[in-house]
Amino acid sequence: MKRTLPVLAAGAALFLGLATPLQAQAAQPRAAAGAIINYSCGPAYKVKTGRMWSSESTKKIGSAKVGLEYQERGSDNIWFAEIWKAKAGDKVWLDWADHSKARYHLCGPYKVASGKTMRWTRAVNLVDNRYVRACGRHGGTTKCTGWFPTY
Repeated sequence: MKRTLPVLAAGAALFLGLATPLQAQAAQPRAAAGAIINYSCGPAYKVKTGRMWSSESTKKIGSAKVGLEYQERGSDNIWFAEIWKAKAGDKVWLDWADHSKARYHLCGPYKVASGKTMRWTRAVNLVDNRYVRACGRHGGTTKCTGWFPTY
């Protein structure tokens, strides 16, 4: 609702002739470069357990690893982050961005539960101009894979 009100107010001002299109556009909130837009998992597909998935890239964080993974869903692939060889309290999340990697959504973080050594996030589909990367925190250190795709 916080984001909706300024957009509605800007639209109303434009409709009533109280603002020019540029003034109305300037009234909309913007995230700073390199900023997290929100904590959204987008389509938030659930990873199906017992079903094979593949790894695009991994990053070692001490004794743990974080990976950018994908699973086939019909004619599409869904992408998610996974951490393994982890300890309870370690975290994993998926960053995803449309059109620019400078501003992105953060899906998570998800904590590794007590007695477990792995955890994965919800998943997003990879559409044109969408980028994804996996991030994790283990032993006080945070690391991320590179963005995919790399074009």
